[in-house]
Amino acid sequence: MVRTAEIMSAKYDFNIHFQENLLAMMARNKDFIYQFREVLKPEYFEKIVHSDLCKLILNLTDSYGQLPTPEMLKEEVANKDLQLDLEVYEKEIDKIYSINYNVESKYTCELLIKFAKHQAMKSAILESAKLLEQDKYEQIEQLVRDAIRVGENLEHIGIKYFDNPEKRLTNHESEVTGRIRTMIKGLDDKIGGGLGPGELGVVLGFKGRGKTAFLIWLTRGAIFQGKKVVYYTLEMSESHIAIRLDSALSGYGTGNLSEYSKEVAERLKWICQLFKGDLIIKQYPTKSATVATLESHLEMLSGSDFVPDLIIVDYADELKSSRYYEADWQEQKQIYAELRGLAVKRKIPVWTASQIIRSAKNKSIVDLEHVAYSFPKLASADIVLSLSQTEEERERGEMRIFVAHQRHNPSYGSVNVSADWSKMMIRERSNES
Repeated sequence: MVRTAEIMSAKYDFNIHFQENLLAMMARNKDFIYQFREVLKPEYFEKIVHSDLCKLILNLTDSYGQLPTPEMLKEEVANKDLQLDLEVYEKEIDKIYSINYNVESKYTCELLIKFAKHQAMKSAILESAKLLEQDKYEQIEQLVRDAIRVGENLEHIGIKYFDNPEKRLTNHESEVTGRIRTMIKGLDDKIGGGLGPGELGVVLGFKGRGKTAFLIWLTRGAIFQGKKVVYYTLEMSESHIAIRLDSALSGYGTGNLSEYSKEVAERLKWICQLFKGDLIIKQYPTKSATVATLESHLEMLSGSDFVPDLIIVDYADELKSSRYYEADWQEQKQIYAELRGLAVKRKIPVWTASQIIRSAKNKSIVDLEHVAYSFPKLASADIVLSLSQTEEERERGEMRIFVAHQRHNPSYGSVNVSADWSKMMIRERSNES
């Protein structure tokens, strides 16, 4: 990150005295470093000497598990090839060890977070100027978003376990009941009632074997539960997804929709009025959108009072990572981590899909080992389902939905279903496993 002091000469709200006080607290209070480590970054300091000392204090504390003495810090400075004269660092070290500070001050802590946000935003703006010349708009957006989020974790201390256990247990019960069901009872029983707020669910399947159809089924179920859904499509057009949903919600086959357009329209109107669900379908070209792109769209929707209860991404493998990686599996892992981060931040369940490798096409059970680009990307998922189907079962319209992974529930096994993709319908059959 660019050091802002070297480029900008404008007056800082957080003056040199404030920054010296931060270094004094860092140098003499280990708890302060541990509590605020994520916002104590060398590049946030205006003067080169302060930036270098911040880096040295953090490195020494990490290496030895204790704070450096003034003598240790001076010795470290003498052994490093730094930009300034040794006397400049020694004079500043003496100064920060003589400053009186009050680390317990709530005002000081609040000001530190504001300082970090302020400096991160300035650096983001400077870096964005370079990216603007290269038309890298999504990277600019990501830089600004990251700067805005600086210190967010510090503002929430976590759950105080023994404070009001009854309220905590009641909240947990509401989280359980707040899950969005798949509307396949045997499957919902196995996954604790559905996908919950802040969770990422992944559906595995071979190309052309029902991944999109299953995501449409989940959308249908959410609408019948009175939920608002945003459906992001990265392969099919918005109109093609809409047609499949027309069929799933109305019960008419995709080949008969035009013939029965009036009946379908009446059915959809009735569903909307009765269940109060709603749906937005948004398309992005393949490999053009990042998770930050989806966040921008969600922000736009919130401005029009549309806050979704469920997000469908069809599908995550076709998103683009916000960072460049040479290896495909690293890029995919980053995408899935960002997608779960979106779910956690917005407290909304997110369902997506991923493709299995060719050799697993007719496996009776598709497991994590059959995932394209290996399975590290699925480490972020809370629930992983696989659509398992042999060629013979495909001809009969039969399939197994296998629970391949759950973060919070030890239950596994499969649910046998009948799948009629002409109507986007899934029906549970007698379960054999």
